[in-house]
Amino acid sequence: MNHPKNALLERCKRLGLAVPSFDTKSTGPAHERTFISDVLLAGEVIGAGQGPNRREAERRAAEEALAYLDRSSGESAATAPTKRKKRKGTPEPETTVPPVPAPTVSASTTAAFEGPWPIFEGALAACLQIANSRVDPALIGESALLSVQQLGLQLYKNTLADLGEVVEVEEPLA
Repeated sequence: MNHPKNALLERCKRLGLAVPSFDTKSTGPAHERTFISDVLLAGEVIGAGQGPNRREAERRAAEEALAYLDRSSGESAATAPTKRKKRKGTPEPETTVPPVPAPTVSASTTAAFEGPWPIFEGALAACLQIANSRVDPALIGESALLSVQQLGLQLYKNTLADLGEVVEVEEPLA
């Protein structure tokens, strides 16, 4: 299997895009490091990943960047050529899978959601961690808190919007 980082580099080259760069930082105490990696393409963050080591964080960021490129370029894993391991002496055939039609979006799901936003603790915590890692370290005090809050909220809202309509089910009282 091709490593997502290599696949990202190959995809960018094939699409004629700039070479993506990885901005990886470590946080936490020395005995419990967490690595956060951003994939930058022409100065824009197109993917982010977190992991227990640099390689894992960059792998996850590359996977997210590939998904971003799939959404923005219209090329998906379904339309990309698939490769199989070849035996010695045999040519490697390339096969393509026909594209799957995109689901239709009704007018009710395209309207901007005004709130109230549901709380998913894990997703919100992850958005705040990413926001904290991306805020300018020179900011201190109230301005730093406001920047983390604004970016975290923006990431959270965009994540929920990408997931689609959230339907809350009332749970019966025990």
